[in-house]
Amino acid sequence: MDTSLSHRSVWFRSLAMGASLIYLISAALILLGLGEVLDPIYDDPSVAGEKFLALATLSGYELLLLGVALLIVLWKQVTDDAVSLTILVAAFLVGCATAIDVVAPDYSRSALFIGFAGIVMAAFNLFSLRRWLIDRFTPLQWAVLGVLLGWNFLMPGIIGLSMGTRRIGPELVPLWYVGFYMTLAGAALLWFAALRQRLGHISMRDFGKVFLRSASMRWLFVTVVMLATFGHQYALIWAFNLPLLVGDFLPAMVLTTLIGLEITFGYGRRRWWLMALIIVVPMVAGAWIWGAQALSQRWAWTWGLVGQPAVAMLLLTIGLTVTAWRRRSLMVAAMSAAALVESATFLLWDTRVIVEINRGWLWVAASFLVLALGAAVSLTKDRWLTRPRPETPQVIVS
Repeated sequence: MDTSLSHRSVWFRSLAMGASLIYLISAALILLGLGEVLDPIYDDPSVAGEKFLALATLSGYELLLLGVALLIVLWKQVTDDAVSLTILVAAFLVGCATAIDVVAPDYSRSALFIGFAGIVMAAFNLFSLRRWLIDRFTPLQWAVLGVLLGWNFLMPGIIGLSMGTRRIGPELVPLWYVGFYMTLAGAALLWFAALRQRLGHISMRDFGKVFLRSASMRWLFVTVVMLATFGHQYALIWAFNLPLLVGDFLPAMVLTTLIGLEITFGYGRRRWWLMALIIVVPMVAGAWIWGAQALSQRWAWTWGLVGQPAVAMLLLTIGLTVTAWRRRSLMVAAMSAAALVESATFLLWDTRVIVEINRGWLWVAASFLVLALGAAVSLTKDRWLTRPRPETPQVIVS
């Protein structure tokens, strides 16, 4: 029996019935309480004390989570409940950076100073996790954490300083996109780290290890930090009143999809339905965003160009093509072709090439997608572009 799998099942049971559920409820109540306190006073600069106190409370709670995790592991050797605490540490590291948004518009210099202090706190947390809890991150994972956490803590103060000369929200959009591209760069590094993993390499490294100290745990930790960072990027829209919409985050969904796909290969899983489900999500989201015009701007050569559905689907096509070549997967290659068809359809319509043609062309594009997906499912399943050749038996002459 796979020891790592048994430890994962034990952790999931403890999540539902043990102390892990209490930790999660406690974290949810803390966030709910802070939200109730900060929401009414956000636009009132005269209550700075309450804002800074809320920020200090959140930081103290994050350190308390780390302390409890260290206590139960080093003293009682309890690793299952420590998994939930470690995940909460990852989320609250970004949560502490997000809380700086509350003070950044009115106290930008203080926010920048707090951001640098937050980087020091994050470094202490990561050192403690690596030393006593979840073992070693890979160099690329360290790079991802450095980019994401560093920019998380500095972003509010930098935008706040810019508000001193440009108080209007639209003029801050390019600066927000600088942060967004930094976040995408961190996510791209994580995808490259996943792409370098050999097929089934994560499962092999996890064999015989408890989940807390497994490679799966480290991947989960970095992924939580990445997803929380995308959430922080969205919070900045609200904090600084920026004219951006949820559709501008389509590139983040594309990179998350590519990372998730590579992680499934890291576990050695070749289930066609799982890969198809992962890939279809951003394609459907792109179609909805394009149809509902859930973007801050239509087609233009601006900072938001990468968020245009046509460009985002082209990036998805490139990523899937790389994955198909790397993993020798005909299934992923077929889905890459479907994404290319979708990208071309969006591009032709947005650039007015097919503006005079009725909307029936949308159904034609949808039919291409369905046919490509059906072909991938029916023709490939577990077949690959290349198969290992059977070994030739050696004849031993005595």
